[in-house]
Amino acid sequence: MNARVNPLFYRYHERAAFDRPPPVAMSELYELHAFHAMGRGEFAAAEAHLALAITLARNPASPAKQRGILAASQQRWPDAHRDFSTMVDHDPKNPDAWFMRAQSNLALNQPAAARSDFDHARLLAAADWSTRPDVARFRNRLNAPPSGK
Repeated sequence: MNARVNPLFYRYHERAAFDRPPPVAMSELYELHAFHAMGRGEFAAAEAHLALAITLARNPASPAKQRGILAASQQRWPDAHRDFSTMVDHDPKNPDAWFMRAQSNLALNQPAAARSDFDHARLLAAADWSTRPDVARFRNRLNAPPSGK
């Protein structure tokens, strides 16, 4: 990531550093920097921090979710879909991961994939999940007849 040279120590030290990386290499730190950048309206910086967090994370579901939300808020649906798919791949039991990918599928004009992801999210979710306002709005959009045909 930079031109700095780090000395290699004995094997046990290196193994411990791998298992417990220093704070400068922790993905959560970069995700936090991204939140602060988004709060200041610095979206390019936030995306750069999230990209680094995804690279460093052992489980990139959380930073991928944030970068996907950032892309979706800017109507960059292919990017959002990529990140929500990463979230599904690394956290497949999370109904919100499937729900977010369903939203990106619908935005990309893939209603069958959106329906499949939404149905999978409903199977994983708690009983009252379907009553959330955002879920109800999406269900209505998904069930609405195609417009302009």
